[in-house]
Amino acid sequence: MKRTQVKVNLSLPFKALIEMMSSLELREKIKLRELLDRDIAVTQRKTQNLTPQETSQELEPAIESFRRGWDDVMNGRTKPISELWEGIDVD
Repeated sequence: MKRTQVKVNLSLPFKALIEMMSSLELREKIKLRELLDRDIAVTQRKTQNLTPQETSQELEPAIESFRRGWDDVMNGRTKPISELWEGIDVD
């Protein structure tokens, strides 16, 4: 069977997108993360007018932070927004 790639613009509520991504197989999640990492780096270079070398060196912590956050979301390690400020007193 011949595979054909098509480009699709898709609009989903964020929650639906997360649910869809959690149903992906591990290799699909890894591929998606790689694509997102590349897209983030390109976007950051464009918005900050950085060379690819500057982006890869200076923004590595941001990419690692994204990967950790992504892993947390994909593995259900999240808290409802209503719980984020519990125990914090604001005067």
